[in-house]
Amino acid sequence: MRRALLTLTLLLAGPGLAQNTSTKIGFIDVDKVKAQHPSYKVISQLEKEAAKALDPLRKKIVSLQNTVGTKKPTSAQEKQYKDLQTQYNTTADKYQKQLKPKLDAMAKSIDAAIKKVAVAQGFKIVMNKAVAASSGMVVYADEKSTDLTAAVIKALK
Repeated sequence: MRRALLTLTLLLAGPGLAQNTSTKIGFIDVDKVKAQHPSYKVISQLEKEAAKALDPLRKKIVSLQNTVGTKKPTSAQEKQYKDLQTQYNTTADKYQKQLKPKLDAMAKSIDAAIKKVAVAQGFKIVMNKAVAASSGMVVYADEKSTDLTAAVIKALK
């Protein structure tokens, strides 16, 4: 939805952007910025812990589903499946409650750093480099003058 809205905005503003030589468009490598964020290690560790706790449960659920296959499960298998699903959901919720505030805070500080750098350097639009490239919205950009990744990382520290 955001990509479609951005595309529509750029298409509608396109003629105006092309004629206005003072409009600067910048790009950032979001993955690099996230990896350099001060809270990245804590978030990454928590995500690894979540995967370590959830993967065995997921494998047991899949194994049970494969065992039952097309035949009708026994009441013991149904109970085991429900118990595993409950345990999986409870564990996932626990980690989600820990991760969400940290991810929200990271996104907020990254957005603030991007805005600070963009305003300081006179950029009117800043786009995610990967999204711009994969969507085909940007055919060419001079990376030396449009890449704000390093400046955003510096602003985060």
